[in-house]
Amino acid sequence: MRGLIKWFSMAAIVVALILSPLAGNLAQAGEGNGDGSGGGQNNPLMIESSTPANGATGVSSLEYIKIVFNKNVVYMTVRDQNMQCFSLWSGSQRIPAEVIMADDQIEREKRNDVLIKPKQPLQAGTTYRVEIAPEMQSKSGVPLGQKAVITFTMAGEAKAPESVAPVKEQPVAPDAPASSQPATATPAPDNNTGAPIVAETGTDTPAATGTDAVATVPASTGASSEEASPAAASGGNTLLWAALGAAAIVLAAAAWRRMSKKN
Repeated sequence: MRGLIKWFSMAAIVVALILSPLAGNLAQAGEGNGDGSGGGQNNPLMIESSTPANGATGVSSLEYIKIVFNKNVVYMTVRDQNMQCFSLWSGSQRIPAEVIMADDQIEREKRNDVLIKPKQPLQAGTTYRVEIAPEMQSKSGVPLGQKAVITFTMAGEAKAPESVAPVKEQPVAPDAPASSQPATATPAPDNNTGAPIVAETGTDTPAATGTDAVATVPASTGASSEEASPAAASGGNTLLWAALGAAAIVLAAAAWRRMSKKN
């Protein structure tokens, strides 16, 4: 009897040693569809929460935007791609921002979290939005499938754009007038040497009055009696010839009339 009990005990130990690896494999097979966050490939990837919340207004201070997913999105196989799926915007302007993901092997509790840290202060009264690309994936390869958007508005009043006063055009100074200094007339040539007399401009002192200086005398417009005589004689000769010619014409006309009457 004791031998039989001992034999069954030995058999049970052997069976347990054989089944223990199989039990481990079965457990791993049962968890094969999981992604380390309690979800499997059949569960869609979704946003569980965000700080600030979507549509929040009056956000007073903000160091970073925190987005929590329902699955592990920081695993090493999808980490680099997922970091490129986030962008921060204000209207059509993209705001520089840093995407922060924890190491899920060290900080397992942060495997579903993503932080977006703006690289510049956010302006009061301004609305911002975080866009998440549809290519975002979980550890198990489940994609987000469509673009997600989270919007929020900072507290305070937006600054009005600064008005720029128009710049007045300065009047253009007129060009300096030409020199008003009168031109110097060229004096008449020296009667003795033929050289012109030059006077300095800009002074009230008359030209030199020494013995060598010669004043310019305008030419006389009259004519001497000797020069006028030949002209008078020429005029008398012309009148005489005109009278002779007229007499010849009258005589010829009279002779022609007489001849016409005789005929």
